[in-house]
Amino acid sequence: MTKDEREIQRKLKVLYYAEKTGHVARACRYFGVGRSNFYRWKRAYEARGEAGLFNANPQLNGKVERSHRSDQQEFYQLLSYKDDVDLEAKLDEWEHFYNFNRPHGASMEKHTMKRSEKDFNEQLGSGPIKVFA
Repeated sequence: MTKDEREIQRKLKVLYYAEKTGHVARACRYFGVGRSNFYRWKRAYEARGEAGLFNANPQLNGKVERSHRSDQQEFYQLLSYKDDVDLEAKLDEWEHFYNFNRPHGASMEKHTMKRSEKDFNEQLGSGPIKVFA
């Protein structure tokens, strides 16, 4: 059983216990769960079944949204293309530019791949190793 499956089973136990006892506060206390979480899980379960109890990874949302915003502002708004093949070629060109040539403000104007190489080598702690060519 995966971690996600165990988490879904835990949430189901809380929901079933509350239904069985008829007392949400008691169920939440017993399982150490906040009532706001309980009601969020309940709404999700009623709307989508067990799939609604699956944990999304909110830590990545900001990064994904920022990436989509960059793509929208710097690529799609300035784009004109003929067909899907042309779009795919332009998208490949844009991704290469974004990852290897475009400076990024949060990383002291280094492009993404240079920053990744530096971070990787610092974590290793053993001088520069050329992992990213």
